[in-house]
Amino acid sequence: MPLKKEVKIDAPQWFYYISISAAFLFTVYISVYSAIHFEDIRYMNIVVVFLFIALVSFFLISAVYFH
Repeated sequence: MPLKKEVKIDAPQWFYYISISAAFLFTVYISVYSAIHFEDIRYMNIVVVFLFIALVSFFLISAVYFH
């Protein structure tokens, strides 16, 4: 009786790139929108720090996953 060979189906790599990029762009959009909505320059400082953290996280996750 022949053994069944397991077939591993992976999502294409471009799917992961697009998903991570979309999540990052959504983060940028929400951050800038909230800073404009509150109409205070103090919030822009928080947005800049938050975007830096999001950017570093984006590259760290990408580097670990795609390495």
